Amino acid sequence: MVRSPDPNRALIEDLIGQAEASLRAADDGAAGPIVARLSTVAPDDPRVLRLRGVMAARDGQDLAEAEALLTKAAKLAPDDVSTLGTLASVRRRRGDLAGAEAAARAALALDGTRGDLWFNLGNLLKHGGRLDEAEETYRRAIAQMPNLGPAYTNLGTLYRDTDRPVAAVTAFTRALQVGVDPADGRVSLAEALDRAGRSRDALACLTEVVRCTPNHVVARWNRSLLLLRGGDLRAGLSDFEWRWRLPDHRPRRWGRPPWDGQPQREATVLIHAEQGLGDTLMYTRWLAAVAARAGHVVLECQPSLTRLMARAFPAMTVVGRGDPLPAFDRHAPLMSVPYLLGVTAPRDHAAPVPYVRGEPRQGWAEQGMDWPRVGLVWQGGPGMTAAAPLRSIPFAALAPLWAVRPVAWFSLQVGAAAADVAEAPVPITPLAPRIHDFADTADLMAGLDLVVTIDTAVAHLAGAMGVPTWILLKAAADWRWFLDRADSPWYPSATLIRQDRPGDWAPVISAVAARLQTWVVRGDNEGQPTS
Repeated sequence: MVRSPDPNRALIEDLIGQAEASLRAADDGAAGPIVARLSTVAPDDPRVLRLRGVMAARDGQDLAEAEALLTKAAKLAPDDVSTLGTLASVRRRRGDLAGAEAAARAALALDGTRGDLWFNLGNLLKHGGRLDEAEETYRRAIAQMPNLGPAYTNLGTLYRDTDRPVAAVTAFTRALQVGVDPADGRVSLAEALDRAGRSRDALACLTEVVRCTPNHVVARWNRSLLLLRGGDLRAGLSDFEWRWRLPDHRPRRWGRPPWDGQPQREATVLIHAEQGLGDTLMYTRWLAAVAARAGHVVLECQPSLTRLMARAFPAMTVVGRGDPLPAFDRHAPLMSVPYLLGVTAPRDHAAPVPYVRGEPRQGWAEQGMDWPRVGLVWQGGPGMTAAAPLRSIPFAALAPLWAVRPVAWFSLQVGAAAADVAEAPVPITPLAPRIHDFADTADLMAGLDLVVTIDTAVAHLAGAMGVPTWILLKAAADWRWFLDRADSPWYPSATLIRQDRPGDWAPVISAVAARLQTWVVRGDNEGQPTS
């Protein structure tokens, strides 16, 4: 007997087509009623279950329900590639990386020509820290879809984050060629250009973004750092104020009007630190200028700096962040102070060095009292930023320094890396047990002849104290060290020794060892390396 056609089938097929078209157009308002109707007329159709799962996953509305629906759909239709791909995405969003990978690979086993599925698997692997596999997977995505711009973008990001800036430049350039958002694409390209040592090209790239999209916050912020590094403090400090529009850098609410830099002789002005310890140590050079324009200054800073700051600025009230504040009339972020003062050159309105001092301790450096005493820092501290690993040096890479004789080595390193000194073939006195805050560090540093350090807070402390300091910089150094300079206008006692190639510390350490030996032999107590 011949069965009669299901009268609802044509309607179901039509509704599924309408729902899928609406979802492709991101028209959830139109898709919702259609999917709801399908749930009534064909509740067990795997395609309807998939559509319901997609709707539940929108904006993270109900990811658990979405996964349950998609899992049921996949069991009913195990050969549906779209269902498996969507299930992989939902499981990744729920944190089930293993389950997401299983679904993604099942989809690709059915159709290995889907570049979008390879791309999503690459994202999954990258999220799980499997970077080599992610790189290969992005390449497979591109092989299937040569014009898949986001794949080039994510590949470029992977290269950037694994310190391969030249490859990142190539990937981001290709992303722009095949079609990604031009403003965001150029911002990514500019960051890679900068890390590749092409800061002037990076600045030109960001300037073009700002010309076309004046309110692009990240472009403005990134451009500020390049302008500052190029020495254009006026324009750079102006763009620097765009940081307050970044999503992860919202200003604090004080319930008081901001200070605008103008004299307010009767006002108490609160200056509050906002970023790293090194930033605070550098920017406090301008506090005396603030005090000259205010009745009284309250400095809120990181707790590890309060004792040092109170010693440096006895006429001010120094409060640790998190402690109760005294009454104040106006406020300003510490890193906005040079902008508010109209600084256009490093010495404008700045206190002379030293503006921070240590109190030398007696009897702490028993070993090598007759030898030059050199302090050493090679890793970022416990609160280091995301960029800090790129400017840190593996302890093993310092090996050429141990051949320099005679030197009495002292480790100013804190955190887990302080234990690295046990690997050294020469005696290194660990000072970490004596360091509880930066006042302790300053007191110990006052007894040294030279400090050799990466770009970290110790470098700023030594510079602010006027201690002879050699600062070892990555190729794309922080803006405050400017471009192509061996000296620092911020810190007259500092010498800058730079990488020539990103990630290559060997020539830097060899140069430090050679210069250090000359310094030891000559007895150059000024700490300046000879060329």
